Amino acid sequence: MRAELPLIAAAGGRGRQLSGAGARALAEGMVRIADLAAIGLSGIATILWRFAGMSVPAVAVTALLLGLVLGGNVLQLFRLYRADRLASLGFQLPRVLAGWTATVAVLLGVLYSFKVAHDLSRLWVGSWFLAGLASLLAVRVAARIVLSRRDVARRLAVVGLGEHLPALLRRLGAVGPAFQVAAALDLDQSLLGRWPRGIVPLHGFADLERCVYDGEIDQIVLALPARDDGLLERTLRTLRHLPVDVSWAPELPEARVPILGIIQAGDVPLVRLLERPLDGWRYVLKSLEDRILAGLVLLFTAPVMLAIALAVKLDSPGPVFYRQKRHGFSKQPIEVLKFRSMYVDRCDAPDAKTVRQATRDDPRVTRVGRFLRRTSLDELPQLVNVLKGEMSLVGPRPHAMAHDDHYARLIDDYLGRHRVKPGITGWAQVNGFRGETRTTEEMRRRIELDLEYIDNWSLWLDVRILLRTAMVGFSHDNAY
Repeated sequence: MRAELPLIAAAGGRGRQLSGAGARALAEGMVRIADLAAIGLSGIATILWRFAGMSVPAVAVTALLLGLVLGGNVLQLFRLYRADRLASLGFQLPRVLAGWTATVAVLLGVLYSFKVAHDLSRLWVGSWFLAGLASLLAVRVAARIVLSRRDVARRLAVVGLGEHLPALLRRLGAVGPAFQVAAALDLDQSLLGRWPRGIVPLHGFADLERCVYDGEIDQIVLALPARDDGLLERTLRTLRHLPVDVSWAPELPEARVPILGIIQAGDVPLVRLLERPLDGWRYVLKSLEDRILAGLVLLFTAPVMLAIALAVKLDSPGPVFYRQKRHGFSKQPIEVLKFRSMYVDRCDAPDAKTVRQATRDDPRVTRVGRFLRRTSLDELPQLVNVLKGEMSLVGPRPHAMAHDDHYARLIDDYLGRHRVKPGITGWAQVNGFRGETRTTEEMRRRIELDLEYIDNWSLWLDVRILLRTAMVGFSHDNAY
């Protein structure tokens, strides 16, 4: 028999005025305010130090105000205000460094574009950068100390019935410290004797009410079927007066189906399951990163590229560059540019239906080409592809079209790598997956890393990949 839904009378409470969820939201807001204060106060302090006894240049005041605006927006892009990660210094500190560096870089770029950067004191900019960084790091350390002494976990009580209830309890129990399942109410008593460890069984709505008013619960999750003689509606009406958040966990066909939010199409609620990666401001930031860095690298490597072009031309007859059709964003065909590393009469045609991967001691590779492939210098012309907007500095490496067609039939989600632009280097490459792929399993692991990069993109992740590419990316056993 299902438990009846008694009418719960309102009562005075001894619970905390601020729930765990409210404390988390407050912590996020306080850290945001502290960051702006750290940027502003460090800027003012360095201005007073640098221009002591002098008139303060108007451009310094303008830079300070603009830095505050940029800091509040750029730091947000580095996911620094996730309440469940505020107490993790390992997560926060490197992102603070990358976020503040990006803020100052964008600030200088804006000032240079308006031709006023030459009026800035380089000593003041450098001092502000260091003082601001120290202040932002101090905010993180302080947040870690405060949050370690406060309970900001979201304490859940689950109300449900049927097999959906134990399945939901198991999944919520594996979420992590940000959520804590404290109690559960089984409406049809099907879990008698089978409660997961650490979860207090409730015997009715009166028990649930007491837990809420005692401050033991600050969110209720309903594990109820959508259509069951109005059970969901009656339960919601019964809980309406309680001072807690109430959520509904719909029964999903598979445990790995993601829920990204709810959107409304007229009067029809739609559950978002997938989203386009690198959209909105993330797309703008990624594009700026690609164009600015690619332009700088192309400028500084131009003499090296000229020397390589001459060596390729003298080593064997044929063109300097090798052009091959590859799939870009959304499977659009692009022409990828590389320094030619094989003999013209031995290599595959750019539009060949079957493309052979280079192997160790491959007789098709020229003497200069062997060096270029081992050091990845043959990829340098792809900086032009980046400037044209066809590729990114960091992203899944573009495969030959024939390989795309082949592996798409063998590996699930293979084509998911085309949701972003291909890159000159990528997460898979810096983790050792480059060069020849001898087995389908090797390609499968490479694709898993590509998709992991897409799903977890951040500017800091790109910085890590570029640094690892610069340090170890020019030599690898599989590069030949």
